[in-house]
Amino acid sequence: MPNRTWTGAVAASARGGSAAFGGWLRTPSGVLVWRSAERVGDVTLRQAVDRGMSALLRVGLAHRASGPEVAVWPAAPLRYGRALLQRVEDAEALALAESVLPPPPEFAVAGLEKVEPGHYVAHGTRDYQVWPLLGVCSCPAFTYEASRPCKHLKAALEIERRAG
Repeated sequence: MPNRTWTGAVAASARGGSAAFGGWLRTPSGVLVWRSAERVGDVTLRQAVDRGMSALLRVGLAHRASGPEVAVWPAAPLRYGRALLQRVEDAEALALAESVLPPPPEFAVAGLEKVEPGHYVAHGTRDYQVWPLLGVCSCPAFTYEASRPCKHLKAALEIERRAG
């Protein structure tokens, strides 16, 4: 029996006082029938997800999709209309949502204090130790996502590069 399950994803993100959703929907054979991103203003992530789900379901109904399986991030009730939801982070939907938000603010170099050569303290809500020559920072963003440099480390690396 052929696969009859439609699949999709909706994700929400917020930055700079604005929220957005991104989403996509594919037929059982994998054909992309809907891909969208929309900034929805100053709303909660749950409200942004609800707007994304409404858009996805409208497209699904227009294509007569019966009960699509949809990955939803960050929140998901068990059912949304006839759609079966799973709380899964979908990179494509999240990237769509992020694409319509304002860019993140750059870390002010003025927030870095040089303690000694190759050692900085990033001052902000909390203070973090930054060692650009070692490629290490004590902030949570670096600690939990060490696959890429955090904003503090990027700023310190830029200072070191310019001092070069």
